[in-house]
Amino acid sequence: MVTAVDIVFRRYGDDDKLAVETFRCTTPGERWTKPPQRVIRCAPQEIRDGADARLVVAEEQAGRIVGVVVFGPNEHRWYIHAIGVVRDRRRQGIGERLKITALAEIAAVAGGRQNVFSEVHKNNLAMLGLNDKLNVLRAPDPENRAHFISAIAVTPAGP
Repeated sequence: MVTAVDIVFRRYGDDDKLAVETFRCTTPGERWTKPPQRVIRCAPQEIRDGADARLVVAEEQAGRIVGVVVFGPNEHRWYIHAIGVVRDRRRQGIGERLKITALAEIAAVAGGRQNVFSEVHKNNLAMLGLNDKLNVLRAPDPENRAHFISAIAVTPAGP
C-alpha cells in the first residue's frame, strides 16, 4: 500500500466550508457511496445549525482536501457518521488515518471508555477490511440488510 506522507490531518475550520460542501467521494456505479458523500457535504450547515458534529479533514500540501470524517455524539453515544476519500487518493491509508484520528479525538473528549458506532454498507470492502484490522465488532443491521452496525470501544490514554 502506498502511504500518503504529504497529507496533514486537522480539524475542520470555517475556511474549509466550500471544499467540504463540494467534496466528491462517490464511485460511479456504486450507489451506496452517495449517502456518505451527502453526510459530508451537509455537515458544515448542520454545524452552523447547532449540531454537535465534528469533522477532521485530510489536506494535501497543495491545499486540496482529499478526505473527511464526520463524527459526534448521537443519541447519547458516539457515532462515526461518514468517512470519504477522493478517488485518486484511495488505497493510501487516508481513510484508516481519518478513522483512527476520529477514534482518538473521541477517546480524548468523551471522559471515559466509550463504544463508538458506525454503519458500513456490505459492499464497502475497504472499510470492512479496515474494521477487521482494528478489531471492530460488527453485526447485521436488523433494520437494513445492506448494512452492518459496527462498534469499537475506545479508552482515554492514561496520565
